[in-house]
Amino acid sequence: MPEGRLYLRLAGAESPRNEALADALALALQLTAWLAELGPAFAHGRLRLPAEELARGGVMLAELTGERAGPELVRVVQRQIDWTRGFYAKGWELCAALGPLRGRQLAFVLRWHAAELAALESAGSRLLRGPAEAGWVRLLACGSACLVSRAAPRLA
Repeated sequence: MPEGRLYLRLAGAESPRNEALADALALALQLTAWLAELGPAFAHGRLRLPAEELARGGVMLAELTGERAGPELVRVVQRQIDWTRGFYAKGWELCAALGPLRGRQLAFVLRWHAAELAALESAGSRLLRGPAEAGWVRLLACGSACLVSRAAPRLA
């Protein structure tokens, strides 16, 4: 959260409302990064999903060491993706508050990471390998969308 607030200060857009929006976006970006690295992080001893959620979903920790995720793990990750998208949706208004240029820059970053969630969803049982590599198509799609509008994409 401190980084988001620092960027607000540098942009001269500090206010309690903008800080709350930035906090939501910072959390969304962090959760996205964690979800994208589930398998490799677990291999290094880091559990990036709540243990209670895994247990409630019927997921054994040993499943995180495999190549393929079972349907239970896919469902747990999908719930986490949905939760993360909620933070993007809460904070997206900050794009309008930052003005036309900075707002579009922020919108690009947010679209880029939201697309990472979509790529992770489409990975299905291969989600432990992470989302597919981003390429020119994502770059063009995110860049074009930001040139047209700072508005939030349909995230759900």
